Amino acid sequence: MALIFVLVLSLMWSLLPAFEQMSAECWMEQASRIFPSFPKPPRHLYVIDMNKVRNSTPYLIISLVTLQGIVNQPQKEPRIYLLWYNWEGGLTDKEWLTDTIAAKNVTYEDVMDPLSLISRFKEEVNGFIVYDPEVEHTINVATTMAGVQGAIIAHPLAIDDLIKMGLKKLDDLRGRWTSQQKIGMYRWAYVNLWLFCSKNVVANLFPNEDQSLRDYLIACQVFTFWLDPTIEEERQLLSEIFSSYPRNTPILGWFPGGENGEREGVWLASNHGLFVVATDLAPNLTVHSAMNAALPLKQKSRQAKLASVLEEKVYVTFVISDGDNVQYCLNKMRTLWDDEERGEASIGWSISPLLLELAPSVIEWYYQSASLNDYFVAGPSGVGYIYPSRHPDLRSFCEMSAPYLLNSDLTEVWILDPDSLRNRSTAKFFIETLNLSGVFEGYHDYDQPPIIIAGKPYIRSIVGIENWNRPSEKEKIEAIITKIYDRSQNGSRPYFVFVAVDAWNSAPSLIQYVAQRLKEERGNEFEVVRPDEFIALLQRALKPTPILGFPWDFITVGLLIVIVVLIFLRKRRASSRMKTLLLFSKIFALGMNAEPLEPKVSWSFGALELFSPHV
Repeated sequence: MALIFVLVLSLMWSLLPAFEQMSAECWMEQASRIFPSFPKPPRHLYVIDMNKVRNSTPYLIISLVTLQGIVNQPQKEPRIYLLWYNWEGGLTDKEWLTDTIAAKNVTYEDVMDPLSLISRFKEEVNGFIVYDPEVEHTINVATTMAGVQGAIIAHPLAIDDLIKMGLKKLDDLRGRWTSQQKIGMYRWAYVNLWLFCSKNVVANLFPNEDQSLRDYLIACQVFTFWLDPTIEEERQLLSEIFSSYPRNTPILGWFPGGENGEREGVWLASNHGLFVVATDLAPNLTVHSAMNAALPLKQKSRQAKLASVLEEKVYVTFVISDGDNVQYCLNKMRTLWDDEERGEASIGWSISPLLLELAPSVIEWYYQSASLNDYFVAGPSGVGYIYPSRHPDLRSFCEMSAPYLLNSDLTEVWILDPDSLRNRSTAKFFIETLNLSGVFEGYHDYDQPPIIIAGKPYIRSIVGIENWNRPSEKEKIEAIITKIYDRSQNGSRPYFVFVAVDAWNSAPSLIQYVAQRLKEERGNEFEVVRPDEFIALLQRALKPTPILGFPWDFITVGLLIVIVVLIFLRKRRASSRMKTLLLFSKIFALGMNAEPLEPKVSWSFGALELFSPHV
């Protein structure tokens, strides 16, 4: 009878993911959005080239991007689209306009005169606010004010032109603060403006005219600042602001202070239960958010067969970084995607599932144009960048992430939590709640071998992004190949190498060349596979050895042991039974390279309660 009961439980366990998926699909129908809804798709867009504006009348840049925010507010139909040149000189905004907007029957016309564009929509503008070019942070204070008052921002040189149009000057921030009063001006804004701003999103944005995210901040009335989490006084104000928002509020923009600023900023956000969405140079979100896509998305590579046999070789997978960064998805990723050799080698692309809201037609285009060798992985850490070990309400974050992962067909997540493995129960909860196939962790060189957590592979990068930071392509290729050989030479077979690819210093053609070199130099000893194949093969490699010819997993065998032990101990006290159960689970976990049961973690089907109801 005990054996029959165990087999029934095992069958139920195997069906659990299907039930979880169905519940996630039902929940998605009722789930509320993370960001404001832009329900009216554009029909006709007025398009202006910001590079030409920069060359002729650069002082109008800030007025145009904030005009876009007023005209394209969520309750309105978007009508302005700006062409921004990315830092590599590419015009990806033009490509998106053609491939994802005009392709959906939206018409557009080019506007050559920036003042004529302002004049066309002046009736929708309540006036203008003058910022102080000598005090850069006034542009962020003006952004918050403009969003609240329905105004545009003006450089002093634009004042006369705007007054001639009949626009009213609502405020002038010149001379109000000095450059040394950064904390003072943001605290003034916090005290006087925060109450009138959105409580669903907040932004930390570099204060200059070229931040193309500013239209979205104006449209959604987002409280905006630029504070450094590595500076104590600024960190204190940042913490105070974060504490004013409900849990799971997104933080748009980014952080100053380089890698330390990123680490401290994400740490602080996670501690407050918020999450970070890198968007500082994300253009035209007021237009992209209003576009539609056919959901759910399905990865084209799912049609390809997974490797059927686990061989004694080195399996290598390449996953490109920075997919959580929405501005990367709109700019640099498109440049990489257009590489003529994309599709030749198996490549993992990290991507943000938040594109389902912020740029649905863009993520749809990526999925539709993918090859069978392109595979998508959720960027850190699901819908946004957090340190899971620091988040005070990880359950709500995971529940919020689940429908976005489901509707973008993402079954693996990349995380960058330095403390992720110090508390494995957190990693276990993260994997189970999101029903993941596996987890990729880290950007750098790590020595830790892959492990099983919650029955799923958890692997850290063995070859990190720093290896791609070389002056020439030849040096990059040699560095990557040397590192792969070095990290795999002493390992047993099969061996697994997760290569974290630096999005800013690589290209599909480079990855293809590395893959070709591995094949030519080591023949059948090395094989480059997609991330989903990699995880599936790793799962087989770490799977416990079958017992008596039956492929029972450790849950099944563990339950059998528990049943037998509890039968013999049924007359003992509940506390003794619990101690014995935990002892046997730890012994079994050590033998199976698995996670032992923990008293704080409840089992599905109430197994502990069933056998020991008074524990």
